[in-house]
Amino acid sequence: MKITSNQYKSFYYGCFIALLFIFFDVFFRLNASHNDPQISKIQLPVISNITSGNRAIQDVVSLYALFDVEKTTVAKKVDDTALAPKKELGIGLSKEAQQSGTLTRLYFGENSLSLTGIFSSERRFAVVTITHLANKSVSVKKLRKNQKLFDYTVEAINKKSIDLTRNNQKIKLKLFKK
Repeated sequence: MKITSNQYKSFYYGCFIALLFIFFDVFFRLNASHNDPQISKIQLPVISNITSGNRAIQDVVSLYALFDVEKTTVAKKVDDTALAPKKELGIGLSKEAQQSGTLTRLYFGENSLSLTGIFSSERRFAVVTITHLANKSVSVKKLRKNQKLFDYTVEAINKKSIDLTRNNQKIKLKLFKK
């Protein structure tokens, strides 16, 4: 297959026309972006004094008025559902007070506590993971004996558990289930 000179000419003419279109396109786009934005604003017609005679205009405006009423009704329904009581997180105050004995997870308000580790350096300390139930954020707290954790006091740090007290409530928070 041999390419003739006419085919080369056709190819070059096609490229020239394509480049010409690209040039004009870029030129007009750049020129349009420099125009005054006030000139290119769309002027919307304003309907005023619709009471004088034209029944078709009155019908259209009354249809829009019906739409506005429905819109406010829907917004009112949404506001009513927003006032619904929030779902309570955690186990509730009465069940929190009943927590006692040996646990692997302790609940306090909207928080869930679990013992992550026990370490010995100069003095023994425990690491507790606190999970906020509402937003699932997790924080870690280092505890020593006689320190406070919310309303609980750390009474003892053992090899695999810590002893917590609050008023008459005594809890052994274990590192493992077994």
